[in-house]
Amino acid sequence: MTSIIVKFGGSFFSDKTAKTGVIRQDNLVRLATIVTELRKEAEVQLVFGAGSFGHGLADVLGLKTDAFTKVSERDLAPLEASLRELKQLITACLPPDLEIHFAGLEKRGEQVRIISGDEIIVNLVHKTTPQTIIFYGDVKGVIAGGKLYKELRTSDLPQIIATLEEVESDKIDVTGAMRGKLIQLSKLKSPTIIKFRT
Repeated sequence: MTSIIVKFGGSFFSDKTAKTGVIRQDNLVRLATIVTELRKEAEVQLVFGAGSFGHGLADVLGLKTDAFTKVSERDLAPLEASLRELKQLITACLPPDLEIHFAGLEKRGEQVRIISGDEIIVNLVHKTTPQTIIFYGDVKGVIAGGKLYKELRTSDLPQIIATLEEVESDKIDVTGAMRGKLIQLSKLKSPTIIKFRT
């Protein structure tokens, strides 16, 4: 059986324009259906972004993916509580035997940084070598060089990043948006197919 990693971006299951966690109940139900269908054909590992349960609060705290920021436990508590709430909402609608990973935080005392879902994917690929990575979100693909890419290979990433067209958005994103995603994925060494779905 083939192996795939499925990343559900925060824009798929939450309202990323909100400053605090707002779940999209319609897509939460759809999410469970998608996973059930995919498991009929492949071994599935799931990765979830934080969406409005993380980005807005992390932005207020000045947190980043590429550097540690000093934050007190008191100030960090609302963000940690919000991430726990998201985890409970997601796991409640999925089978208990699934391997599920959530974007989160790395803490070193009062020093904190964000661990993005895309960073988790890179680590998983190095361990499991899946044939395909599927991203579910609110965009149909990557726009680069005037072309929409709904599917690409890891070998395409350097050229895609060089010609990437940024799309304006009112969503709060502290992990680099599409460019940040592709830069993370460019660290992959294995020949993997990357697909985008809405």
